[in-house]
Amino acid sequence: MTSRSQSDGELQLPMASAPSGASGLLAMTRVITAPVEALPIEELDLRFASLRLFYPTQLERLLASVKREGIRQPVLAATEVEAARRVVVDGFKRVRVARELGMTRLNASLVALDGPAALALMVRANAAQRGMSALEEGWVVRRLCREHGLTQAKAGMLLEREQSWVSHRLRLVEQLEEQLQEDLRLGLMAPSVARELGRLPRTEQMRTAEVVREQGLLSRQATRLVRCLLATDDPAARRAILADPGRWVAGAPAATGQERALDRRLTAGGNELRQSLLCFEGAASRLASRLLSHGGQGLSGEGARILAPLLRQARTTGSRAVTLLDEVSGGGARGAVAGPSASGVANAPPQR
Repeated sequence: MTSRSQSDGELQLPMASAPSGASGLLAMTRVITAPVEALPIEELDLRFASLRLFYPTQLERLLASVKREGIRQPVLAATEVEAARRVVVDGFKRVRVARELGMTRLNASLVALDGPAALALMVRANAAQRGMSALEEGWVVRRLCREHGLTQAKAGMLLEREQSWVSHRLRLVEQLEEQLQEDLRLGLMAPSVARELGRLPRTEQMRTAEVVREQGLLSRQATRLVRCLLATDDPAARRAILADPGRWVAGAPAATGQERALDRRLTAGGNELRQSLLCFEGAASRLASRLLSHGGQGLSGEGARILAPLLRQARTTGSRAVTLLDEVSGGGARGAVAGPSASGVANAPPQR
């Protein structure tokens, strides 16, 4: 766990025992003191940012906090990853917010750690607050093992974790399609859903992900869907499950207002609009399917004429919605549709 002290301009860091060959770490019982320096923001190297997930709601809360109180905690940066570089290990969101607010300098605590030790510190600095998901930890483990050549045993020693923990995190990442990992980084998928999809064969993950997205399934519903798919080896049965997922996840608990599937790039108001659009799109898809199936099964010309005005009205409503969205995306006067501002967020959590 990391303890920060601003009174003396230093950061106190308990360090873990180092495996043989992993430089940059001191004995577990020792505590090193990291000097705090005010550095130009452009000098901060964010190469490890791709190992972290960022959510707009978190950034909004941090932005509101910084506007009220400033940035109280220094970011943590390693100096031995590459010569003359200050590589950020902890505090990526603080850097992003500082840039957004036009700040030019930021306090940074500098620790003389090389690449593997800096990566390990990313995990350990976030352990107490559970600030990293299992997949983020898996990205760190993969870099330690695949890029730095550490065995799983040595990576476990460096991370202060059992080898089974290391193996599990590595498997989570390496069994998941790269495209889904990119979707995860872009906020298009929740980590809990990605973990479930990773249990499937790679050849079936993308199609299943499309179904989960189209249906707006929750993590628990995605879990049930994956279990149903894994319960059979029959390709035809799996196709049938994906063709009608609602039948197979019907027993899963219904979503609450807070649990609906979210696009983490959007604000709360934006996600409400997204849910409406998904419902609209789903209804349109079901309508097209039923028209195709009933066209040859008794839908008469008279019946079609009765239904046509309803369809035209739905099309008009959809066109009006598209026009409104076009106005918003073009910076029109209707931009207020975007939802609540960050300034309305109360009780912001500690800065990360």
